[in-house]
Amino acid sequence: MASERKNTERKHARLYAEVQESFVANLIRARRVAGGVDVKTGDIQQMQKSQLASESELSNGTVTKLTSAADTQDAKPDLETLCKLGYALNVSPAFLLMTPRDWNLLLQAFGTIQNLTDSNGEDERYLVQVLEEATDSQNVNESVKSGLKFVEQMHREPYSTLDRARQQMGILAMTAMAQGSVKLQGAASRKYATAIGAILGDREVNSKPIPDFFGETQ
Repeated sequence: MASERKNTERKHARLYAEVQESFVANLIRARRVAGGVDVKTGDIQQMQKSQLASESELSNGTVTKLTSAADTQDAKPDLETLCKLGYALNVSPAFLLMTPRDWNLLLQAFGTIQNLTDSNGEDERYLVQVLEEATDSQNVNESVKSGLKFVEQMHREPYSTLDRARQQMGILAMTAMAQGSVKLQGAASRKYATAIGAILGDREVNSKPIPDFFGETQ
């Protein structure tokens, strides 16, 4: 049992460190500008740590620890603390945890959607068709599988293989979350949610160049 726990800790250690470092960096960046714009000088003001502590109902010591770039390993906020900080800074707590890799995937997703909106090539039309099928499907699982189909077509590679089981899991999970979040919205939102969820779910894709079916390598 102890051996299994140690193995799990090793597997997630890199992600844990990446999120810790990103959280501290995001919090520092947000605090530096959260004081707003000075009405006299027009300069952006930082929010003092004492003010952030007061607004978030946290102690000065906690805020100091969470905003220390010297030792990000001490940054271990619980969900309530994240929500308090998010409320104080007027940002979603989820974005406080966003890593550079997450932002990169999000930008790729937006770029892909823009290309799908503006282009009329054969590849683009097929991808749009996949997304529309996801929107029209009444079967939740079949709709989610469209996210996997979308990524396979976008990269022109099969993902339904045992060696890509982890990628499949991420794509399906993120597609399900994205689709579920907009299920009561219009067809366009549901269509784009499938694309964004699928691309964000393919986290391993950052370990190699991203092929661009519009003619360039990203």
